Amino acid sequence: MIRFPSITFDQAAQRLATGTNSKIFVYDLTSATRWHVLEGHKSNVIAIAFSENGKSLASYSPDDGEVKLWKMGSTIFGILGGNPHCYKTINVSKLDSKYLTLPY
Repeated sequence: MIRFPSITFDQAAQRLATGTNSKIFVYDLTSATRWHVLEGHKSNVIAIAFSENGKSLASYSPDDGEVKLWKMGSTIFGILGGNPHCYKTINVSKLDSKYLTLPY
């Protein structure tokens, strides 16, 4: 059984992201397909969240001591889209803040 310790949903783009182990799976619900697998963490991803506008995704791995910010690509009718990529890695010993604000 696969466990997903974190999950987030972007209603506007109809994307669902789940974090497990060291990967983040992003699904496009309009086409009912797995859109991308984001790889970059070495250990478990325990928290993920889309920005309010859905253009970015934040992921946190306490074992890595990192927060990664991912730029999401755009889709056209759930078919075409740019490749998401990590555009910033923030080294943290532990999260001191309750909230992480993503840039638009």
